[in-house]
Amino acid sequence: MPGTFSNDMTVVNAAELTTNYLVVGSLKTSMAANDDYKIEGTYGITFGVSSGTGTGTSSVLAATPSANLNLTGSGYHFFQWIKGFAWPSMAAHAAGGIGIAISSDATPTAIRCNLSATIAAGGSSYAVNDELTVSGGTQTQQAIFIVTAVSGGAVTAVTPKATQRGAYTVLPANPASTTTGGSGSGCTLTVTWIYSTTNTKEWWVGGADTVVTDGWVNYVMDIDGTPDLQATSPSMSSVDRMGPRVTAIAVSKIATHVIDVSRYGTGITINDGTSGSPVTFADILSYDNNNTRALGVIVSSNGIYFLGGKFYFGTTSQTAVTYFKDTGKTLVYQGFPVNVGFYEIKLAGVVSYTTTFQLGNYSGGVASGGCTFKGADRYSHYGGASTGLVPAVWKLTGDSSNTVCKLYGSTFTEMSSANLRSDSEVRFCTFQNFGTITPNGATLDSNTFLDLRTTSPISASYAVMVITATPIITNCTYINCATALKWEINANTNGKLDGSSFISGGTGHAIELGTNIPTDITINAVTFTGYGADETTDAAIYNNSGKSITINITGGGTSPTVRNGTGASTTVVAGAVTVTVTVKDIDGNNIQDARVLVTATSGGSMPYNVTVTISRSGSTATVSHTAHGMATNDKVQIKGANEIEYNGVYVITKINNDSYSYTVGGAPSTPATGTIKATYAALFGLTSASGVITMSRVFTSSQPITGKSRKSTGSSLYKTANIIGTISSSAGFDTTIQMIPDE
Repeated sequence: MPGTFSNDMTVVNAAELTTNYLVVGSLKTSMAANDDYKIEGTYGITFGVSSGTGTGTSSVLAATPSANLNLTGSGYHFFQWIKGFAWPSMAAHAAGGIGIAISSDATPTAIRCNLSATIAAGGSSYAVNDELTVSGGTQTQQAIFIVTAVSGGAVTAVTPKATQRGAYTVLPANPASTTTGGSGSGCTLTVTWIYSTTNTKEWWVGGADTVVTDGWVNYVMDIDGTPDLQATSPSMSSVDRMGPRVTAIAVSKIATHVIDVSRYGTGITINDGTSGSPVTFADILSYDNNNTRALGVIVSSNGIYFLGGKFYFGTTSQTAVTYFKDTGKTLVYQGFPVNVGFYEIKLAGVVSYTTTFQLGNYSGGVASGGCTFKGADRYSHYGGASTGLVPAVWKLTGDSSNTVCKLYGSTFTEMSSANLRSDSEVRFCTFQNFGTITPNGATLDSNTFLDLRTTSPISASYAVMVITATPIITNCTYINCATALKWEINANTNGKLDGSSFISGGTGHAIELGTNIPTDITINAVTFTGYGADETTDAAIYNNSGKSITINITGGGTSPTVRNGTGASTTVVAGAVTVTVTVKDIDGNNIQDARVLVTATSGGSMPYNVTVTISRSGSTATVSHTAHGMATNDKVQIKGANEIEYNGVYVITKINNDSYSYTVGGAPSTPATGTIKATYAALFGLTSASGVITMSRVFTSSQPITGKSRKSTGSSLYKTANIIGTISSSAGFDTTIQMIPDE
């Protein structure tokens, strides 16, 4: 297989022997090395947790590779393979059904901590945020609850204090009395307790109500992260024990779990591959899933790749190019309690040895074979109750030197950020529930940006932020993105945002102009829909530059509303004019469904009878037409192609200043042959019930035109009528023509 691979994982315990594990609590079925259940190496370790009455909790903790291991600040995460056989007998997720424990005790001992509490008696004179210390019992740390709601001074709800869950060997009787540092008194609590171990952090990753598979899962958690339960005072700079903890609430007669290798680290590094033989996700999977490794950073099920770590494509010391390319794959980042910045695709390269990362294909103006990336939801919970779903988020870091990122026809959800380089390109992709993309000069064309996530865990302010090199961001659609685009660079937007469409989600701006913006900019063929009035927080454009800006509207775009920030003022120059033809009969009656064609003739700035070439991919015809001067949604008349399917009047999509595309019927040969001519069409279509056909756009100079109106179908037929005149760049064109009945 192509590619060279490595990883930064350090083994905590290979699970080949039962030695070096410490069991805290009692097991129904003792630990045993079992070669029938393994995912790495020769053996897995089976054990059973059961409860005849009440709750049975056991922790199976492996000794760390070295005593007092410091894992703080490294970005390392803990990886633990676990397979469950008896999920229905486990506690719920929010009650610690199955979790990962890390302890700074060489020999941690069993204790009881609070899980939650209900109010037995509300007492009086309490206030929100009062702390209630539980009285009684035998403990080395008292449990404390924080008041979250009161009614008339009586406590109505509490939540555990995260850093003081208690450490009891003998529990206080329920209802438990409490003391407070405030002025309240008389509150008693019915406390639910849970087993843990001394100086331990626990992350709960599943339970009977959330686990839907009996297969192997490599659970991943953030060593520096906030745990679901902190027992006493663990130190992550002096770790001695790591491993699973399980709570059973029913009787089990079999081994309930098997564990295999545990590790700490971040992920996999990918090198090599060529454009002719690129590395693929299948190659990375083959490396990862080898029985001698079983890293669990990438696994596959039912054709879907599930990701659980970082992927480093290329290095700054590589001695050959790195080339990755894949198509048509679905990839899901798993919903584990990882750091918000942990899941990542990161590119690196070196002079003469570039790293290329490509998803999908792009040819002839058409993208195909894209991939889909998304983040799975995970349950968030505290105090024994679910607090909602949190998506797993991931980021793309592709702004390092000597790297190229090519994304075609792909869909990305829960992407927290993307940073690109100037020679990268993103075409025909969809971004949803996502964070800020920083193009740094890259080309972004024909993409859809949907539902910018402004809340945790992404909390983005902008969909696209232009702060360094000038990118090309054309023909993109922004829906419910507030703010969609920040332009914070000393460069004109002219030609950089052409064909963009901004659709408000009800609040916020489409574009924010930053302090580095030039004083005169042009936005061409850009439309704004659903934005608020001038000087509101929902206006289309927010001039936050602190200076006077002139915005020129060209290419038939809509005139935006504007909000001015402190010290800013804005002048909008919208030069669009209207071209209108009204068709009537000799009696002055409107003629509906008359077909009108008005095209440019010589003498203006719009194309007239220009020789062009045409190629086709699928139903898309791409026209090479130097300095055509047209914009997306303009119309062009094509004549002279031997393949007649290319000929006609078409609505175009601008690709760049020298090319555009349109949709062609059939499957004509490509490239087109013949002497092919292109002419701008100002109007083409049928008149309305009012006998009118019209359009608007900016004309940089007055444009001579010619045309005709005809109606040769229907109940009333008319002879063709000619149209001739000039579209004034300042006043447009408005004419009424009469058609004579064809009897």
